[in-house]
Amino acid sequence: MLFQIALATLDANRNKLLAVQDDGEAMTVLGNYLEHVTNRDATMLSSNQGVNNRSQSTVDVANLILESYQKFGFITAETIDSMRNAQRLKVVQVR
Repeated sequence: MLFQIALATLDANRNKLLAVQDDGEAMTVLGNYLEHVTNRDATMLSSNQGVNNRSQSTVDVANLILESYQKFGFITAETIDSMRNAQRLKVVQVR
């Protein structure tokens, strides 16, 4: 499930990530996105979070989970192992 959420997060930021020049920029893009993931069912919000969320649209965690399941629910642990094994030789050769 966490892998699926990670894929949904990357997918949601695809265009911005493709435009970055280095790893630092990519981390900034992802950090900004994750700062704006909220839980609509949470009963307490800090005052800073309320102010920050007004300046940028938020992503509800329930919607992120739903989207991750809809887009990437077919990916199983076996699928990941199979893909990892298929690329293992390429990764070892790069090192």
